[in-house]
Amino acid sequence: MQRALMGALGVGILCAVVGTFVVLLGLAFIGEGVSHGSLAGLALGFVLRLDLLLVGIPFGIGLALVIGYLAEKSRSRFDAAVGVVFSTSAALGIALISAVRVFPDLTSYLFGNVLAIRTIDLQFLALAGGLVLAAMFLLHKELVVLAFDPEMARVVGVPTRRLYYLLLGLIGLTVVVCLRTLGIILVTALLVIPASTGRQVAGRVPTMMLAAVGVSCVSAVAGLLLSYHLNIGSGASIVLCSAVCFVASLVTGRRGRR
Repeated sequence: MQRALMGALGVGILCAVVGTFVVLLGLAFIGEGVSHGSLAGLALGFVLRLDLLLVGIPFGIGLALVIGYLAEKSRSRFDAAVGVVFSTSAALGIALISAVRVFPDLTSYLFGNVLAIRTIDLQFLALAGGLVLAAMFLLHKELVVLAFDPEMARVVGVPTRRLYYLLLGLIGLTVVVCLRTLGIILVTALLVIPASTGRQVAGRVPTMMLAAVGVSCVSAVAGLLLSYHLNIGSGASIVLCSAVCFVASLVTGRRGRR
Protein backbone atom coordinates (compact mmCIF):
# COMPACT_ATOMS: atom_id res chain seq x y z
CA MET A 1 0.00 0.00 0.00
CA GLN A 2 2.92 2.33 0.73
CA ARG A 3 4.36 1.81 -2.76
CA ALA A 4 0.92 2.38 -4.26
CA LEU A 5 0.53 5.70 -2.44
CA MET A 6 4.00 6.86 -3.48
CA GLY A 7 3.32 5.86 -7.08
CA ALA A 8 -0.09 7.55 -7.19
CA LEU A 9 1.25 10.82 -5.79
CA GLY A 10 4.28 10.75 -8.06
CA VAL A 11 2.14 10.18 -11.13
CA GLY A 12 -0.29 12.89 -10.03
CA ILE A 13 2.41 15.54 -9.61
CA LEU A 14 4.19 14.62 -12.83
CA CYS A 15 1.02 14.59 -14.94
CA ALA A 16 -0.16 17.90 -13.46
CA VAL A 17 3.05 19.76 -14.26
CA VAL A 18 3.39 18.36 -17.78
CA GLY A 19 -0.35 18.60 -18.35
CA THR A 20 -0.29 22.34 -17.75
CA PHE A 21 1.64 22.88 -20.98
CA VAL A 22 -0.25 20.10 -22.76
CA VAL A 23 -3.46 22.07 -22.16
CA LEU A 24 -1.96 25.48 -22.92
CA LEU A 25 -0.47 24.28 -26.23
CA GLY A 26 -3.50 22.21 -27.26
CA LEU A 27 -1.57 18.92 -27.29
CA ALA A 28 -4.10 16.76 -25.43
CA PHE A 29 -4.45 14.24 -28.27
CA ILE A 30 -0.73 13.41 -28.29
CA GLY A 31 -1.07 11.73 -24.90
CA GLU A 32 -3.71 9.45 -26.37
CA GLY A 33 -1.51 8.73 -29.36
CA VAL A 34 1.60 7.88 -27.34
CA SER A 35 -0.28 5.77 -24.79
CA HIS A 36 -2.06 3.65 -27.40
CA GLY A 37 0.97 3.55 -29.69
CA SER A 38 3.22 2.37 -26.87
CA LEU A 39 1.49 -1.03 -27.08
CA ALA A 40 4.07 -1.88 -29.74
CA GLY A 41 6.90 -0.98 -27.37
CA LEU A 42 5.43 -3.13 -24.61
CA ALA A 43 4.96 -6.01 -27.05
CA LEU A 44 8.55 -5.65 -28.25
CA GLY A 45 9.78 -5.80 -24.67
CA PHE A 46 7.78 -8.98 -24.14
CA VAL A 47 9.16 -10.57 -27.31
CA LEU A 48 12.75 -9.65 -26.36
CA ARG A 49 12.18 -10.80 -22.75
CA LEU A 50 13.17 -7.39 -21.41
CA ASP A 51 11.45 -5.23 -18.82
CA LEU A 52 8.49 -3.65 -20.58
CA LEU A 53 9.25 -0.14 -19.33
CA LEU A 54 12.88 -0.43 -20.40
CA VAL A 55 11.71 -0.82 -23.99
CA GLY A 56 8.51 1.22 -23.70
CA ILE A 57 10.17 4.46 -22.55
CA PRO A 58 12.44 5.06 -25.58
CA PHE A 59 9.67 3.78 -27.84
CA GLY A 60 7.16 6.25 -26.39
CA ILE A 61 9.58 9.16 -26.67
CA GLY A 62 10.28 8.17 -30.27
CA LEU A 63 6.56 8.07 -31.06
CA ALA A 64 6.07 11.60 -29.72
CA LEU A 65 8.98 12.91 -31.80
CA VAL A 66 7.76 11.15 -34.94
CA ILE A 67 4.31 12.70 -34.46
CA GLY A 68 5.85 16.15 -34.20
CA TYR A 69 8.03 15.56 -37.27
CA LEU A 70 5.10 14.36 -39.38
CA ALA A 71 2.98 17.31 -38.33
CA GLU A 72 5.81 19.68 -39.24
CA LYS A 73 7.02 18.16 -42.52
CA SER A 74 3.85 16.72 -44.06
CA ARG A 75 0.65 18.41 -45.13
CA SER A 76 -1.25 16.62 -42.37
CA ARG A 77 -2.64 18.47 -39.38
CA PHE A 78 -1.32 17.60 -35.94
CA ASP A 79 -4.33 15.47 -34.98
CA ALA A 80 -4.05 13.54 -38.26
CA ALA A 81 -0.35 12.87 -37.61
CA VAL A 82 -1.24 11.54 -34.16
CA GLY A 83 -3.89 9.27 -35.64
CA VAL A 84 -1.54 7.88 -38.29
CA VAL A 85 1.30 7.16 -35.86
CA PHE A 86 -0.68 5.69 -32.99
CA SER A 87 -2.89 3.46 -35.18
CA THR A 88 0.17 2.15 -37.06
CA SER A 89 2.09 1.53 -33.85
CA ALA A 90 -0.88 -0.11 -32.12
CA ALA A 91 -1.35 -2.40 -35.12
CA LEU A 92 2.36 -3.31 -34.95
CA GLY A 93 1.96 -4.20 -31.28
CA ILE A 94 -1.01 -6.45 -31.98
CA ALA A 95 0.92 -8.09 -34.83
CA LEU A 96 3.92 -8.79 -32.57
CA ILE A 97 1.78 -10.27 -29.81
CA SER A 98 -0.19 -12.47 -32.20
CA ALA A 99 2.98 -13.60 -34.02
CA VAL A 100 4.54 -15.15 -30.91
CA ARG A 101 1.19 -16.82 -30.10
CA VAL A 102 1.76 -16.30 -26.38
CA PHE A 103 -0.44 -13.57 -24.97
CA PRO A 104 1.22 -11.63 -22.12
CA ASP A 105 -0.76 -10.28 -19.19
CA LEU A 106 -0.91 -6.57 -20.02
CA THR A 107 -3.99 -5.88 -17.90
CA SER A 108 -2.22 -3.47 -15.56
CA TYR A 109 -0.84 -1.53 -18.55
CA LEU A 110 -4.22 -1.44 -20.28
CA PHE A 111 -6.42 -0.44 -17.34
CA GLY A 112 -3.96 0.65 -14.66
CA ASN A 113 -3.32 -0.99 -11.29
CA VAL A 114 -1.30 1.08 -8.85
CA LEU A 115 -1.72 -1.62 -6.20
CA ALA A 116 0.49 -3.88 -8.34
CA ILE A 117 3.26 -1.29 -8.76
CA ARG A 118 6.77 -2.68 -8.33
CA THR A 119 9.88 -1.16 -6.78
CA ILE A 120 11.47 -0.89 -10.24
CA ASP A 121 8.39 1.00 -11.45
CA LEU A 122 8.87 3.52 -8.64
CA GLN A 123 12.53 3.84 -9.57
CA PHE A 124 11.65 4.51 -13.20
CA LEU A 125 9.01 7.01 -12.06
CA ALA A 126 11.40 8.81 -9.71
CA LEU A 127 14.17 9.04 -12.32
CA ALA A 128 11.90 10.10 -15.17
CA GLY A 129 9.87 12.41 -12.96
CA GLY A 130 12.97 14.14 -11.64
CA LEU A 131 14.27 14.65 -15.17
CA VAL A 132 10.95 16.00 -16.46
CA LEU A 133 10.31 18.31 -13.50
CA ALA A 134 13.87 19.67 -13.65
CA ALA A 135 13.46 20.45 -17.36
CA MET A 136 10.08 22.11 -16.74
CA PHE A 137 11.54 24.24 -13.95
CA LEU A 138 14.61 25.33 -15.93
CA LEU A 139 12.62 26.10 -19.09
CA HIS A 140 9.46 27.45 -17.45
CA LYS A 141 9.71 31.00 -18.82
CA GLU A 142 10.51 29.82 -22.34
CA LEU A 143 7.61 27.36 -22.30
CA VAL A 144 5.18 30.03 -21.12
CA VAL A 145 6.24 32.38 -23.93
CA LEU A 146 5.97 29.53 -26.45
CA ALA A 147 2.49 28.67 -25.22
CA PHE A 148 1.06 32.19 -25.38
CA ASP A 149 3.02 33.90 -28.16
CA PRO A 150 5.22 31.70 -30.41
CA GLU A 151 6.13 34.66 -32.64
CA MET A 152 7.37 36.68 -29.68
CA ALA A 153 9.33 33.64 -28.51
CA ARG A 154 11.19 33.58 -31.84
CA VAL A 155 11.83 37.32 -31.68
CA VAL A 156 13.40 37.15 -28.21
CA GLY A 157 15.65 34.27 -29.27
CA VAL A 158 13.86 31.24 -27.84
CA PRO A 159 14.77 28.13 -29.92
CA THR A 160 11.10 27.31 -30.44
CA ARG A 161 11.57 24.25 -32.67
CA ARG A 162 14.01 22.53 -30.35
CA LEU A 163 11.92 23.49 -27.32
CA TYR A 164 8.80 22.09 -28.97
CA TYR A 165 10.47 18.75 -29.72
CA LEU A 166 11.90 18.62 -26.21
CA LEU A 167 8.40 19.12 -24.80
CA LEU A 168 7.04 16.35 -27.04
CA GLY A 169 9.77 14.00 -25.78
CA LEU A 170 8.98 14.87 -22.16
CA ILE A 171 5.29 14.20 -22.79
CA GLY A 172 6.15 10.82 -24.30
CA LEU A 173 8.35 9.95 -21.32
CA THR A 174 5.63 11.01 -18.87
CA VAL A 175 2.94 8.97 -20.58
CA VAL A 176 4.95 5.74 -20.60
CA VAL A 177 6.11 5.86 -16.97
CA CYS A 178 2.50 6.44 -15.88
CA LEU A 179 1.06 3.49 -17.79
CA ARG A 180 1.16 0.94 -14.98
CA THR A 181 -0.70 3.29 -12.63
CA LEU A 182 -3.28 4.73 -15.02
CA GLY A 183 -3.29 2.38 -17.99
CA ILE A 184 -3.10 2.98 -21.72
CA ILE A 185 -6.78 3.90 -21.88
CA LEU A 186 -6.83 6.53 -19.12
CA VAL A 187 -3.36 8.10 -18.91
CA THR A 188 -4.35 11.06 -21.09
CA ALA A 189 -7.14 11.94 -18.67
CA LEU A 190 -4.76 12.79 -15.82
CA LEU A 191 -2.66 14.87 -18.20
CA VAL A 192 -5.68 16.93 -19.24
CA ILE A 193 -8.34 17.02 -16.48
CA PRO A 194 -6.33 18.43 -13.53
CA ALA A 195 -4.66 21.05 -15.75
CA SER A 196 -8.05 22.00 -17.22
CA THR A 197 -9.40 22.32 -13.69
CA GLY A 198 -6.47 24.55 -12.79
CA ARG A 199 -7.19 26.74 -15.78
CA GLN A 200 -10.79 27.16 -14.62
CA VAL A 201 -9.78 28.53 -11.22
CA ALA A 202 -6.46 30.31 -11.91
CA GLY A 203 -5.45 33.24 -14.08
CA ARG A 204 -1.67 32.78 -14.07
CA VAL A 205 0.39 29.80 -15.22
CA PRO A 206 2.18 29.14 -11.87
CA THR A 207 -1.15 29.27 -10.02
CA MET A 208 -2.74 27.02 -12.64
CA MET A 209 0.09 24.52 -12.23
CA LEU A 210 -0.20 24.52 -8.43
CA ALA A 211 -3.95 24.04 -8.65
CA ALA A 212 -3.43 21.15 -11.09
CA VAL A 213 -0.93 19.53 -8.72
CA GLY A 214 -3.40 19.90 -5.85
CA VAL A 215 -6.23 18.34 -7.85
CA SER A 216 -3.97 15.49 -9.00
CA CYS A 217 -2.75 14.69 -5.50
CA VAL A 218 -6.23 14.78 -3.98
CA SER A 219 -7.56 12.64 -6.84
CA ALA A 220 -4.66 10.19 -6.50
CA VAL A 221 -5.20 9.64 -2.78
CA ALA A 222 -9.01 9.56 -2.99
CA GLY A 223 -8.92 7.33 -6.05
CA LEU A 224 -6.47 4.95 -4.41
CA LEU A 225 -8.74 4.61 -1.37
CA LEU A 226 -11.78 4.02 -3.57
CA SER A 227 -9.87 1.46 -5.62
CA TYR A 228 -8.80 -0.42 -2.49
CA HIS A 229 -12.17 -0.43 -0.73
CA LEU A 230 -14.46 -0.87 -3.75
CA ASN A 231 -12.15 -3.27 -5.63
CA ILE A 232 -12.17 -1.23 -8.85
CA GLY A 233 -9.34 -0.24 -11.19
CA SER A 234 -7.01 2.35 -9.69
CA GLY A 235 -6.66 4.26 -12.95
CA ALA A 236 -10.41 4.57 -13.35
CA SER A 237 -11.00 5.67 -9.75
CA ILE A 238 -8.25 8.31 -9.89
CA VAL A 239 -9.56 9.74 -13.15
CA LEU A 240 -13.16 9.78 -11.87
CA CYS A 241 -12.09 11.72 -8.79
CA SER A 242 -10.28 14.27 -10.96
CA ALA A 243 -13.39 14.56 -13.16
CA VAL A 244 -15.45 15.37 -10.06
CA CYS A 245 -12.98 18.16 -9.26
CA PHE A 246 -13.32 19.51 -12.79
CA VAL A 247 -17.12 19.56 -12.60
CA ALA A 248 -16.88 21.30 -9.23
CA SER A 249 -14.61 23.96 -10.73
CA LEU A 250 -17.15 24.55 -13.52
CA VAL A 251 -20.01 24.92 -11.04
CA THR A 252 -18.13 27.28 -8.72
CA GLY A 253 -16.83 29.25 -11.69
CA ARG A 254 -20.32 29.84 -13.03
CA ARG A 255 -21.59 30.90 -9.61
CA GLY A 256 -18.68 33.31 -9.28
CA ARG A 257 -19.55 34.98 -12.59
CA ARG A 258 -23.17 35.58 -11.60
